[in-house]
Parts: sequence; C-alpha cells; structure tokens
Amino acid sequence: MFLRNELLEFSISLAETNVSEVINKILFIAEKCENPQFRGLCFLIKENGDFEVIASDTFRLARISFPNAVQNPKGKYDFFIALDESPAFIGHLQLKWVSFSLSKKAIIFQDGLKINCLRNSPLSSYERLMSKSEKYHLYISRMEVEGFQDPANTNYLRFSSPGVSKKIVVNKEYFLDAFKILGDRLTVAIKEVLDPILIKGEDRNTIYLLMPIMVP
Repeated sequence: MFLRNELLEFSISLAETNVSEVINKILFIAEKCENPQFRGLCFLIKENGDFEVIASDTFRLARISFPNAVQNPKGKYDFFIALDESPAFIGHLQLKWVSFSLSKKAIIFQDGLKINCLRNSPLSSYERLMSKSEKYHLYISRMEVEGFQDPANTNYLRFSSPGVSKKIVVNKEYFLDAFKILGDRLTVAIKEVLDPILIKGEDRNTIYLLMPIMVP
C-alpha cells in the first residue's frame, strides 16, 4: 500500500537483446481491446524479483516474464500504462539497466521523463486464472489448427481432451494468434470445458490464456 506522497525506487536489468521486440509480440492484443481499462500494458514487479508484462483484451491474455530482473524488490507492485504512453516506457527498458520512481499515479525516470500510470490493475491477478488450467495436456501444431474446418462453418476451433466430457470450443483466430507469440508447436493445459485454457511454447517465460466459448 502506498502512503501519501510515497515514492518507491526500482532498478531493472534486462538481458534481452531487444526488449521492445519481445514486448511487441503481445502488444497487438491490447491494441485490439475496446475496453479502456485494459487498453494498455500492465507491468508487474514480483517479490522474487521477476518483472512481468501483461496484455489482455478480456477474451485472452498474454504474459511475458523477465526472471530476476528487478534489483532488491520491495514486494509485489503493479502499474498499468495506456497504449499511447507505453512506447516511452518500453524505450527506456531498451537501456538494459534502468532506474525509476513509482508513485500512486506516475513513473519518473532518472532523466526526468514522467509517465502516467494506474495502480492495482485487474490484470495483475491473472494467476488466479492460471490455477484453473493445469489438469490435462494436449500438444497442438500450427498445421493442425490451420487445417481445421468447423462442420458448422463458424470461426470456432473445436477439440477434445482426455478427462473432459464435452468438446472445448475457442475462437480459431485467437488460437492462431498464440502461434505468433509462442512458436509453431504448443502445449495446451485444460481443466474443465469452460475454464481458461493455458497455452505455452518452448519459451516457458511466455504464456497465453484463452477463454473458451459456450456454445449449445
């Protein structure tokens, strides 16, 4: 919890060769969102020093994690930056080592740049959705999904999973977007037919959560 006028100091070191390229893999999801509450990126600082970037359009969510990137984390904090101000923040992350102050409503870099932000984004609690996904696992390739034709001639992708009595139905376009982020072969974790679907690729620091569709 922030006290009035309290500033928290953070230093982040990212080993990625091109941070903006990594984050831009998920930025398109936020760009398609019509809800202003989610039209941007949520940045999450975790107690263990991980730095996470989250994008969602309310139908799916993608998260990129940079392990042990935060020096001396002071707890769990999140801040949400709207799309129009996100490039400035991402640009500073390109410096590989960056320090900033976090207040209740803004991020202030050492060079004086100030970026507006919102605290306590609902996206910061995405892990509650993940806890509902890990039960059954499927392995799906891009070729399988691209070649699927729905008998009902819809844009749905329908597939079966061991232990789940009904077919799982998702938006095919949204599922194909997972390949853009994660690569050509995916691991799909499912619990029940209407629970969020957790999708992973070879890079375990990136995940994609997709909500199924209820159909008759």
